[in-house]
Amino acid sequence: MRVCSHRLYAVLLLAISLLQLVASFKSFQIRIPNGDSVPGVGHFLVEGTGARNQFGLDFAGAGLKWTEALCRSDSDGDGRTNGAELGDPDCVWKEHEIPRFNTSLSHPGICDPWDSPACQQRQQPGGLWASQGQWLAEVCRTGGLDCPALEEDGVKNLTVRFPSGSPVPTKETTYICMIFDIFELGLPRDQDFHLVAVTPALDNKDVLHHISLSACTGGKPYECGALAASACQEFLYVWTVGRDGECFNQQAGMRIGRNGYRTISLELHWNNPEGKAGLTDSSGLVLHYTPN
Repeated sequence: MRVCSHRLYAVLLLAISLLQLVASFKSFQIRIPNGDSVPGVGHFLVEGTGARNQFGLDFAGAGLKWTEALCRSDSDGDGRTNGAELGDPDCVWKEHEIPRFNTSLSHPGICDPWDSPACQQRQQPGGLWASQGQWLAEVCRTGGLDCPALEEDGVKNLTVRFPSGSPVPTKETTYICMIFDIFELGLPRDQDFHLVAVTPALDNKDVLHHISLSACTGGKPYECGALAASACQEFLYVWTVGRDGECFNQQAGMRIGRNGYRTISLELHWNNPEGKAGLTDSSGLVLHYTPN
């Protein structure tokens, strides 16, 4: 079992997600004309979260406000101003007003025609993709997790997630953890199993930034730092926004059960920038395992 390689992979993935993924919130949509009509308006991901595209960077540079300068800029370099793409060609829209136009909208962060050579070759900020062509090819290809192991005989799953109605604090950033006995989740006690895949079980996507899974040496949710607990430092997996999960190499499957990991910790990173009260989240992960 190659635990060290999985730990290194998880640490690197967590570092990348924390450095490059910036949370997005639906409350920002009302600060942009027709912001709720253009999917992922300031981001690479259609979910409207994660790393910012050029329009998202320009919006942040304008103080997260719709200014005349931002309106008259052409963030995606396709010859149309941001205002023209979002239904405010004259740059007269104010927050809470109804935009003059709400049809024939386009994305201020995607160069159009998107499949033209010039737009395909257009460089993208942040280093995640070298060009618009690479970005769109990767985003559009996914139709779910490609994992043949999930179709094999004998593969079962169990879900580890926070209790229903778990309250999200009113502060902006919270790392919340919970430790689980894997046998109490339904795993048989009399043999070993190997994880073949992990997939997300998402509840409140508006506050969730990432989920990390670690192995430990019981329990109610508690706030934590970068590590779930001093006894839970064996990183197994990190989910970040836009990912469908992870299919593990058959030669490096992580052992759980009688002679493997028995106790695990789930860490959720919540973002609540407006300090809203009454929010809840019971997200978690689905662990797919096999006795083979």
